[in-house]
Amino acid sequence: MLLFTGAGGAQGGQTTSQWVAASLSLVGTDIHETAFVGDQVFTDVLAGNRLGLYTILVTPLAGKEFIGTRINRKLEKLVLGRIKNNNHRY
Repeated sequence: MLLFTGAGGAQGGQTTSQWVAASLSLVGTDIHETAFVGDQVFTDVLAGNRLGLYTILVTPLAGKEFIGTRINRKLEKLVLGRIKNNNHRY
């Protein structure tokens, strides 16, 4: 099963980890059968990794984003640039 983040993701004060855990329970799958697809390192990939899921980082779609997301994107660029410069896969 694949889980995607987006407009229908975590809501009502849920963290991404809580949303993923609730989604797995709702569908009746476990972490060994699920990949988590997201476009943010510090929310999507981190939450998926903390839960033991296989994570897939995708390029974000162009569009309007919240100020917090824009700040995170700048930090992500620094981190991902550093990883690329050290020849690591992410």
